[in-house]
Amino acid sequence: MKAFVIFSMLFLCSSLGLGQHEGTKTLGEIEQWRLSTPHGDVRLKLSNVPSGSDTRTVLSLEPFGGSKPTTGEEEALLRQVLHDMTEHGYDPGKLLMISTWLQNSEFQDGVEHAVSESVNWKSCLGRKYCYKAEIAANHFLSSVDAFKGFDAVLHEYRLRRKAVRVDDMGVGSKAGGVLCQGLVVISLEREN
Repeated sequence: MKAFVIFSMLFLCSSLGLGQHEGTKTLGEIEQWRLSTPHGDVRLKLSNVPSGSDTRTVLSLEPFGGSKPTTGEEEALLRQVLHDMTEHGYDPGKLLMISTWLQNSEFQDGVEHAVSESVNWKSCLGRKYCYKAEIAANHFLSSVDAFKGFDAVLHEYRLRRKAVRVDDMGVGSKAGGVLCQGLVVISLEREN
């Protein structure tokens, strides 16, 4: 299972890094939306991820530039996209995870504060990823029940949040604290 999650994240990261024109799909991409919020535009990409004999999907939220939509705004986008998926014949119940960028999230400041309070982050300076600091970041996300606003929308499709965590987080120093960037992964599971 861990290998599958790692493969999925590598697939997501590689597809997120490719600059694409609207309408141009990356490998495995099914559908793409560009939607607006009061805090900026967001591109949402639905992609296939092979999972044994069953094909599952992942949804990537990619805020444009410096846009920082709130969880409430992202909830409205999620509602619209899951509805559109149904209309286009895709089963939202096969959604495996949702991802977004930490640096475009309302949780970035809290994560940075939690990481700066931890004793581990300084050992990560100069490294590409800071797995030690991810522990503090994940603890913070858990303590604030990050993305709880998605629960009602997910419940409509018999899904629930399994876990919310930061993956491949980079940590640097900035005036007065730390700077954290990475991918926030919201793992999903079927409701019983």
